[in-house]
Amino acid sequence: MSWTHLDDTLVKKARRSHSCYLCGKQIPKGASYLRRTGVDEDAGIVSEAMHPECEAQTKGWDEMDWETFSPGDLRWWTEDVASKEKSL
Repeated sequence: MSWTHLDDTLVKKARRSHSCYLCGKQIPKGASYLRRTGVDEDAGIVSEAMHPECEAQTKGWDEMDWETFSPGDLRWWTEDVASKEKSL
Protein backbone atom coordinates (compact mmCIF):
# COMPACT_ATOMS: atom_id res chain seq x y z
CA MET A 1 0.00 0.00 0.00
CA SER A 2 1.31 3.41 -0.91
CA TRP A 3 0.13 6.44 1.04
CA THR A 4 0.89 10.10 0.38
CA HIS A 5 0.06 12.39 3.29
CA LEU A 6 -1.59 15.64 2.22
CA ASP A 7 -2.82 17.45 5.33
CA ASP A 8 -3.77 17.30 9.01
CA THR A 9 -6.43 19.69 10.27
CA LEU A 10 -7.53 20.12 13.88
CA VAL A 11 -11.29 20.57 13.81
CA LYS A 12 -12.26 22.44 16.96
CA LYS A 13 -15.95 21.56 16.96
CA ALA A 14 -17.40 18.57 15.09
CA ARG A 15 -20.65 19.36 13.28
CA ARG A 16 -21.67 15.70 13.56
CA SER A 17 -20.36 12.57 15.25
CA HIS A 18 -17.55 10.57 13.63
CA SER A 19 -15.86 7.25 14.28
CA CYS A 20 -12.19 7.46 15.26
CA TYR A 21 -10.06 5.70 12.64
CA LEU A 22 -7.55 4.61 15.27
CA CYS A 23 -9.69 3.32 18.16
CA GLY A 24 -13.08 2.91 16.49
CA LYS A 25 -14.90 4.77 19.25
CA GLN A 26 -17.22 7.70 18.66
CA ILE A 27 -16.07 11.29 18.39
CA PRO A 28 -19.21 13.11 19.56
CA LYS A 29 -20.75 16.14 17.93
CA GLY A 30 -19.12 19.27 19.35
CA ALA A 31 -15.80 17.57 20.25
CA SER A 32 -12.46 18.45 18.68
CA TYR A 33 -10.78 15.93 16.41
CA LEU A 34 -7.95 15.59 13.91
CA ARG A 35 -8.87 15.22 10.22
CA ARG A 36 -6.08 13.47 8.25
CA THR A 37 -6.24 13.56 4.46
CA GLY A 38 -4.06 11.70 2.01
CA VAL A 39 -3.95 9.69 -1.20
CA ASP A 40 -4.02 5.89 -1.12
CA GLU A 41 -2.91 4.13 -4.31
CA ASP A 42 -5.92 1.79 -4.16
CA ALA A 43 -8.66 4.00 -2.67
CA GLY A 44 -7.75 7.46 -4.01
CA ILE A 45 -8.22 10.46 -1.73
CA VAL A 46 -8.91 9.33 1.84
CA SER A 47 -9.93 11.44 4.83
CA GLU A 48 -10.12 10.02 8.36
CA ALA A 49 -11.17 11.46 11.73
CA MET A 50 -9.15 10.71 14.88
CA HIS A 51 -9.23 11.62 18.55
CA PRO A 52 -6.22 13.89 19.19
CA GLU A 53 -5.26 11.59 22.09
CA CYS A 54 -5.27 8.53 19.83
CA GLU A 55 -3.26 10.29 17.13
CA ALA A 56 -0.68 11.29 19.77
CA GLN A 57 -0.07 7.57 20.42
CA THR A 58 1.09 7.15 16.80
CA LYS A 59 3.87 9.79 16.89
CA GLY A 60 6.61 7.15 17.10
CA TRP A 61 5.13 4.88 14.46
CA ASP A 62 7.14 4.08 11.36
CA GLU A 63 5.88 3.00 7.93
CA MET A 64 5.65 -0.68 8.97
CA ASP A 65 3.46 0.19 11.97
CA TRP A 66 1.02 2.01 9.71
CA GLU A 67 1.06 -0.77 7.08
CA THR A 68 0.20 -3.46 9.63
CA PHE A 69 -2.45 -1.36 11.39
CA SER A 70 -6.16 -1.99 10.87
CA PRO A 71 -8.82 0.64 11.65
CA GLY A 72 -9.91 0.34 15.29
CA ASP A 73 -6.75 -1.46 16.45
CA LEU A 74 -5.99 1.24 19.03
CA ARG A 75 -9.17 0.34 20.94
CA TRP A 76 -7.08 -1.60 23.49
CA TRP A 77 -5.23 1.61 24.41
CA THR A 78 -8.39 3.63 25.05
CA GLU A 79 -9.90 0.81 27.12
CA ASP A 80 -6.70 0.54 29.18
CA VAL A 81 -6.65 4.31 29.82
CA ALA A 82 -10.34 4.27 30.87
CA SER A 83 -9.78 1.40 33.33
CA LYS A 84 -6.80 3.22 34.89
CA GLU A 85 -8.84 6.42 35.28
CA LYS A 86 -11.64 4.51 37.06
CA SER A 87 -9.18 3.06 39.56
CA LEU A 88 -7.94 6.53 40.62
